[in-house]
Amino acid sequence: MKKQIAKKKKMQKQIKKENNEEKNAKIVRMYLCPNCRSANVQRIFTFRNIFGLHPMWKCQKCSYEAEIFPLLSVDVNKLNKKKLKKSK
Repeated sequence: MKKQIAKKKKMQKQIKKENNEEKNAKIVRMYLCPNCRSANVQRIFTFRNIFGLHPMWKCQKCSYEAEIFPLLSVDVNKLNKKKLKKSK
């Protein structure tokens, strides 16, 4: 009986912790190059796209240019956990 109560309390703490992490989640949005998968993408400003007619993006790594690049939304905490796992 005591073990079951202890398990329930442990589960409740774990659920609260997960809920707090979700509330405190900081989401980062970044553009990725479809050619080389690099996140080093910048917007190009020329006379045609100053007024927003044809926004152009350019990858700084492979020099790929296009009007549309995929946008990725990632939680910062998950990124940091993956970096820590890779470094170990």
